Amino acid sequence: MAGPMAPSLRCRTRAMAPLAMDTSWRPTARAGLAWSVGTYQTMQICPSDLARWGVFAIAFPWRVQTMDDLVHCFRYVLPELQGLHARHFARKTGPP
Repeated sequence: MAGPMAPSLRCRTRAMAPLAMDTSWRPTARAGLAWSVGTYQTMQICPSDLARWGVFAIAFPWRVQTMDDLVHCFRYVLPELQGLHARHFARKTGPP
């Protein structure tokens, strides 16, 4: 999907997006993301609730101007998000 994104979808600073780490789309499989361009530690900015396992501020390595940019940025942060997801659910299902 090459080509520029619609102007309303361009992101220089922050945007919110739901994220599902599996295909079930059950509420606990979703997270909120607030991203900006930069280099900083990913941090949880809202706790988990009934609808999602948290909201996280993440750093994208470059501006999102096209759908391809967005895909590349998500591929860049996906391993870290998968780790956060695994740690969150390990705490939920671990020993009391």
